[in-house]
Amino acid sequence: MTKTKNETIMIEWNDCLFSENIYAYFEHGMVPVFSNRLEDLMLSDNYVTQPHPSGSYELFNWDEDAEEHLYSGRLFVPKGVVL
Repeated sequence: MTKTKNETIMIEWNDCLFSENIYAYFEHGMVPVFSNRLEDLMLSDNYVTQPHPSGSYELFNWDEDAEEHLYSGRLFVPKGVVL
């Protein structure tokens, strides 16, 4: 059996299938955003991330009313990228 060097693993999350080589942001109640650049996801300037065991990150945005970071969604980054 011949293996290619350009194998791409696909990720399935929240009923979406996407490549492990892109950034994907799933904000609660919104349409997911996919890009090859983190800047294109238009994330808030005051977010923090927490690694998730699945290899993705949980993203928390600052909430002025609550005066704390609150969960806003899940962020997937390309393989090998560490935030």
